[in-house]
Amino acid sequence: TSGTGVIGAQFNGGSISGVQTSRAVAYLSGTGVNPTISNMTFTGGKGVQVVTQAGLSLNGSTITGVVAAPALSLGLNNNPASNAGLVTISNNNFVNSTRGIYVSGAAAGSAIEHNLIAGNGFSAGSDGAGIKVDSNATAGVTIRNNLIVNNEDRSVTGGGGIHVVGGGKASLLGNTVADNRITNAGALGAGIRVDAGSTVIMTDNIFASNLDSNGVLNDVYTSAVLSDSYNLTTDGSLAGTGDIYADPQVAANWYLSDGSGANGNTGIVSPAVNADLSGATVASVGYLAANPYAQTSLIDINQLDLGYHHATASQTVSAAKTTVAAAQTALTAFGSTTITVTPKDALNGLLGSGMRVSGAQGGPQTGTLGTVRDLGDGSYEFTFIAGAAGASDTISFSVNGTPIIQTVTLTW
Repeated sequence: TSGTGVIGAQFNGGSISGVQTSRAVAYLSGTGVNPTISNMTFTGGKGVQVVTQAGLSLNGSTITGVVAAPALSLGLNNNPASNAGLVTISNNNFVNSTRGIYVSGAAAGSAIEHNLIAGNGFSAGSDGAGIKVDSNATAGVTIRNNLIVNNEDRSVTGGGGIHVVGGGKASLLGNTVADNRITNAGALGAGIRVDAGSTVIMTDNIFASNLDSNGVLNDVYTSAVLSDSYNLTTDGSLAGTGDIYADPQVAANWYLSDGSGANGNTGIVSPAVNADLSGATVASVGYLAANPYAQTSLIDINQLDLGYHHATASQTVSAAKTTVAAAQTALTAFGSTTITVTPKDALNGLLGSGMRVSGAQGGPQTGTLGTVRDLGDGSYEFTFIAGAAGASDTISFSVNGTPIIQTVTLTW
């Protein structure tokens, strides 16, 4: 859609797939273009692009399978002439793409909130595999209450979950940035990388279990002066007012443990519970719905909990109904296969995106199990690469802390 008049069209439901990787699946351009897109699925192509002062309200949608570009681009190529207008990006899934969201530039007041950004990062140029805020984004963007997990940065730069380039401006409020990775030995900031010259405010976030190429915790790397308060890191990389250095004790799909020992809880109350001592509450911060769940069985009480707040209580995973399937089980030496895990409930219903799915090797581990990738359709994919000939391995899986009955045995 393009134009200079007021174009406030509404699109609700349906799906669009792009076959050509050189073309956007949806392209919005021009002053006054300001559609509302709800409950749609966009697959492939160059994703959704919003440029030259076009606005957008995107909600309840999924963008997936974009291998040639970010799933969502707000402006292009760090070019001020391409900047997007006012955008609100809320309650969407950005999964299984080269990058989740790229912010070249957008109008002041733009917000990225309440989204799942998971399993992104295909290429060597995917710094900021979850979200990249480029140097042209000087008007600032608010990034709040997002679940940014299992993204993998394969660049030489870093920023597995988020990368804010020098000159860029962003406010990060109440996000959970966890289990992201960087694969290059020279890269920095598996959770977030903040470059010198950028302006970043960070409050009430959790940065947890983000790993560098050696498997070492690397939650936050910054060469800028941050304004940070009441964040939790697992590597002690932040030391602002109220910042916490601790294990967040997450249960289920990144809920905070309430200490009950049930439904994936650790039996220990998360140190992120009621951890904002500034007096902030769900009501006072204004960007959270009434009584959202940060804990598995409790709503926020007293002080605000840190990190992402789910809209509902966690779902119960069926260990028996959840399926595990390998594309091939008999491999050649150094060959590969994919393993698909599909979480289900007791009624055989799909549990959807945003589950915390993990795999464990049981054999001598001469092969390698890769990072989980959320495919956006309720299934999750691992890649396994075999080792030298004459070995086997049995892979087991868990979903939200629940061990799954089915396993996969691979031979080569």
